[in-house]
Amino acid sequence: MTRQGTMAKTEEHHPNGTSQPATRQWVPEVPVALEFNGVAYAVMMATPDQLEDFALGFAIAEGLANCAA
Repeated sequence: MTRQGTMAKTEEHHPNGTSQPATRQWVPEVPVALEFNGVAYAVMMATPDQLEDFALGFAIAEGLANCAA
């Protein structure tokens, strides 16, 4: 089972010279380009989960939006 926004990958783990499968959770990151009214402001690495909230927070912090209306 994975948590929201995470992915699971099974890989070989070698503790003490033995080979055992181990499932690990990881959070993928992707480049996200933020553009407002045709003007590019930033490209940042972010998780693909909740991108709308990420963009809104950026816009408010940069003074591009007044509130979360």
